[in-house]
Amino acid sequence: SIDQDPLFCAPELCGDAPTTSGDYTLNELSPAAAEQSPVCGLIGAFDVGCSATSVESDVSHGIGLWSSATPNPTRGVTQIAFAGPSSAGFATVLLYDVRGRLVREWAQRVIKEGFGNVIWDGTDRHGLATPAGVYFYRVRMGTGESQGRVVLLR
Repeated sequence: SIDQDPLFCAPELCGDAPTTSGDYTLNELSPAAAEQSPVCGLIGAFDVGCSATSVESDVSHGIGLWSSATPNPTRGVTQIAFAGPSSAGFATVLLYDVRGRLVREWAQRVIKEGFGNVIWDGTDRHGLATPAGVYFYRVRMGTGESQGRVVLLR
């Protein structure tokens, strides 16, 4: 379906478009991947398979939830993408620093067909730039949860 996020591995963000840089290969859970579209096969010209610059989630619990942050490490802007059952309907993404303090929250984001994403611009919930370091995100969707880390460089 053309209204779904294709789940590219590490695309350039819209503010940088048009561009030919970025990793536009497809995540294995992409609706354009042949495995997700058995009737049509691969939709588009990009292969499936993200490179090592994408840090997959460390832990997933519950309903088969997947998440990834790309690019990672980042110098300021990263996309946290997630996928799970379309029946979940809503997702919450929480971002913490290494001390466990809540840095940013994206709550109750409506997702289509089980896919969603948030863009973190390296700022906290007050719009202030966060220091370089390791941050941890948690995605909650329905009864599932997925966690991962993002390395912010300055």
